[in-house]
Amino acid sequence: MKVLVLEDELIVGMDLVMLLEEWGHTVSGPHQSPQDAIDAIKTFEPEIALLDLNLGKFGNSRAVAETLKQRGVVFAYLTGYGSARSVGAGALEDVLILSKPFIEAEMKSFIDAHASAAL
Repeated sequence: MKVLVLEDELIVGMDLVMLLEEWGHTVSGPHQSPQDAIDAIKTFEPEIALLDLNLGKFGNSRAVAETLKQRGVVFAYLTGYGSARSVGAGALEDVLILSKPFIEAEMKSFIDAHASAAL
């Protein structure tokens, strides 16, 4: 699957990208800013995305989430805060939230479920 990763912490993002590539996915990222991720969505056309919710100096990933939602791309939030509701996910609160540090089995289950659905 084509997976887009938005993560402002470079080391966390690189670890995530390496893991996804080990699982056989094609990855765009880690993008650190919402604008970089939105630009990549237009050219990479991801099938699924993993978005850090709080992007530090870049704010949050809400604009990216809205762009993905408009395109029908499934995504999950990654957050160290435990709940998207507590950090302003707004109207997208029905989205899966994966806690950081993430558990590989949970992430793999999420991606595999959507890969199966895409077949």
